[in-house]
Amino acid sequence: MKDSIWRSIRLFISGINAVWSFIYLALAVLLIFGLSYLLGHSILDGKTNFSEGALIGNDSAFALSLVYWFDRFFPKVPIWYPLQGMGVSLLYSYPMGTTFLIIILERLLSLSAVEVFRILSFLTFPLTALGIYFLTWIRLKRQTVGLIAAVFFLLSQASWLFQALHGIFAQSFSLILVAPTLLFFDLFLERLLKGQIRSFSSRLFFVITVLFMGITYLVHVVTATMIALVLILWSLIRFWFATGPAGLKIILKKNFSCLSSGLCNYFIRFRTCGFLVYSFPVLLLAG
Repeated sequence: MKDSIWRSIRLFISGINAVWSFIYLALAVLLIFGLSYLLGHSILDGKTNFSEGALIGNDSAFALSLVYWFDRFFPKVPIWYPLQGMGVSLLYSYPMGTTFLIIILERLLSLSAVEVFRILSFLTFPLTALGIYFLTWIRLKRQTVGLIAAVFFLLSQASWLFQALHGIFAQSFSLILVAPTLLFFDLFLERLLKGQIRSFSSRLFFVITVLFMGITYLVHVVTATMIALVLILWSLIRFWFATGPAGLKIILKKNFSCLSSGLCNYFIRFRTCGFLVYSFPVLLLAG
């Protein structure tokens, strides 16, 4: 009898906590989106101290020029882009994921490219803040800490620098994917360290991590590469605290060739990709 009473009390308390967590989440979402609009409404309406209806960010016009160019041919997009210098193979030298995303949403929602661009540019900030909120809440089990982290992200001037000032849309949009990738990879690592590598949740979190990494590479390759390096470093730190120096040495010894080849591939790619892409037309003419 007593056990059933205590069980009922615990279920009641759990229900109250779940309802409160949901209410707190709803209030946090409203606060994050409200603060984002308060600080970044000019991205949506273009109203600044100097003009009205302008695109925010000096590089935003270039991002839209790519949208207008590829929208003429989509989905059969050309590899060669003749409007920059002597021409470049833009598909192999610039992150095109956001360009195609704008084109697809433009056609699905019957909006103009400028309207879709403004909406996605604005959503970059609240969605990134929400990712930070969920990452902190799930891993630290504290919603208030997650909300503080999300608000501090929005209040930081550095968070608005790339999009609101420079207009670097692809890089800014890729930040949305950073926190979810770290979250699902850490959930996978937690189960791996507990010996639950063959569990359904472990495999699911690993697959989701891979999907987020792949999407990030399509959006911005530099952001994806930085995430990959952080995941490697975080894995080493987690294994160090879980198994100690001896276990870490075994892991490094078994995976040294994989880690080294992956790092070399990243650095070689970035040192040579830009040169080959942009100098190929000159080399072709010279030859």
